[in-house]
Amino acid sequence: MKVVIGLIFCSALGAQRIAFVQNGQLWVKASPSGQAQSIVPSGNPHAPEFSADGEWVAFLEGDLLGVVASKGGEIHRPLGAQPVSQFQWSETAGSLAVVTEDSVYVTSASVDWTPSRIFAGDPESVVFSPDGKQIAISSLESDQDGVPQRGKLAISPVDGNALDKTIETATQWEQILPFAWSGDTILAWKGEIAGSAESDGFEVWGYSVSGGPPRKLGGPALISRELHGLSSDGNKLALTNGEGRQAWTNKTITVIDLRMGESTSLTSNNAAALYPAWSPSGGQIAFIQGPDAGDVWGGEDAKAALNQRHLWIMDPDGAHKQQLTSDPNFRDERPVWSADGKSLFFLRLDRHDQGSLWTIDLSGGEPRLLAGPVVLDHDGWFGYYGRVNWSDWVAISR
Repeated sequence: MKVVIGLIFCSALGAQRIAFVQNGQLWVKASPSGQAQSIVPSGNPHAPEFSADGEWVAFLEGDLLGVVASKGGEIHRPLGAQPVSQFQWSETAGSLAVVTEDSVYVTSASVDWTPSRIFAGDPESVVFSPDGKQIAISSLESDQDGVPQRGKLAISPVDGNALDKTIETATQWEQILPFAWSGDTILAWKGEIAGSAESDGFEVWGYSVSGGPPRKLGGPALISRELHGLSSDGNKLALTNGEGRQAWTNKTITVIDLRMGESTSLTSNNAAALYPAWSPSGGQIAFIQGPDAGDVWGGEDAKAALNQRHLWIMDPDGAHKQQLTSDPNFRDERPVWSADGKSLFFLRLDRHDQGSLWTIDLSGGEPRLLAGPVVLDHDGWFGYYGRVNWSDWVAISR
């Protein structure tokens, strides 16, 4: 029997909660020992994600969007049977942005999940402003034959009461993909309009909302939001840096000061380090590190290196590195800080390609199992060149 578990932590509701997909249902339980409650009883839901206040869970059934209260109840279908390519919650409000093939919509519980269309075109990616009042939207401009020519980055008010403002138009054959918004700066990947180029990573650029030239900040870096993180004050970006789709080589943690535009590499070139996560206070960075397997494309050398990935912490300047886990039976992945900064959640893969959720207290003690197993059905340990897309299974509330 295949069991797939998507895990969500939610501190907004008091006790942290875990949401998991099991036997074609979506369940929610309080961590670590609450009673599980089915909130979506059928339909093979996946990719659950809590709203910022923890009151709602958005999820997909295939490519159809659903929204349900985290305590259970009516399942809302904001776009009906229209396929969805992406959705994202606002960090400060209850707004949900939804991307389809030709539109961007915004909806929320305050309007009974009735969607408002705020953009029409060929959207690729969206990100909310820190106050939740605007959305950065990347799109592609195509020629008369429908061939994409260049990307464009624009911002649109959530209420739709003003025209879109173009921030940047890329040169021919380039695209711009926003992934975060800090103060006046939209952070985005920029690179060639080509699947192979995307797989090997794009440069990271900063685009000013109020004006001024764009700034190259770092990269090439893999295109995955879970591989990079903003500090709580929004002033620093921790980046999994390094060109190439293979996650087992040429990956280091780099911190970029967004005010000064300066970058500092924090980890060794002899190791492959990724998944940097800032503590709530900004005083430490958790990350995953293993040996660099070199320029191989898979096989036993790559697998052996991945199996030695473990959980570490360090100061924001790279000092005081400390390895927290070392169990040879597990490969550690994607750390997330608890809301009080006293412990870390992280995921593990065992030698049978089964995943599980664990926690470790930073004051001492052994890791504790919280949930699992997660049976991966996407190429097992290999994932995509050593990178499991945990966003398919895991989401952490902000």
